[in-house]
Amino acid sequence: MNGRRIIRRFGLCGILVATSFAAAQSGILSDFQSWNEVDVSARLAKSVDTSWVSQGRLSTEYPNPETYLSGIDLKLAIGRYLEITPSYYYLGATGLTGRSGHFQVPMLTATARNTWNRWTVADRNRFLGAIGEGNDFWIYVNRPRVDYSLPLARWRTSAFVWDEVVYISLFHEWSRNRFASGLRKSFNEYWATDVYYLRQDDSRIQPRRINGLGVTLEIRIR
Repeated sequence: MNGRRIIRRFGLCGILVATSFAAAQSGILSDFQSWNEVDVSARLAKSVDTSWVSQGRLSTEYPNPETYLSGIDLKLAIGRYLEITPSYYYLGATGLTGRSGHFQVPMLTATARNTWNRWTVADRNRFLGAIGEGNDFWIYVNRPRVDYSLPLARWRTSAFVWDEVVYISLFHEWSRNRFASGLRKSFNEYWATDVYYLRQDDSRIQPRRINGLGVTLEIRIR
């Protein structure tokens, strides 16, 4: 199977997921957003990395920034297949009326990952708390991801797809799903980027439907 066929299949998968939610529902708001992230990482020891993460999400329909986040990760490699990451972030969000909320977000992430030939499969499990505004709550997020390295080695490019389900303790249910499909390009050992299409559906929080384009830039300084 050549690289073009792989890209077409990943793109078709994204379109099918998006159109499957197309039936109109009363009172459901939609939005198109830009999701932008910069990760700057450095190696502290053989199995320990640290990263500074900054993220901003911009809306085309509602007050901006929709979400902004900044914080630090400490990534610990446990053997060949497991990575444990404690994190601490500051999160700000703007509601549809323009009212903003601010939270401290401690987080613990466990990611299992393995590679077979051109395929890499990962499963990320994330537990986080949202502390602030007098209404603290916690969230659990599970995100399986599949990457396929395209055949031309000089491209240093892979196609990927992931699907993320979210449990929010405020609602006592799995209330959110995110799907993404895109490309990852490694320029060298210090620079890489993900560019992707994203669809989010939420049963509780407006806007209920989000389509978006995301760009993640990764920079390694040592």
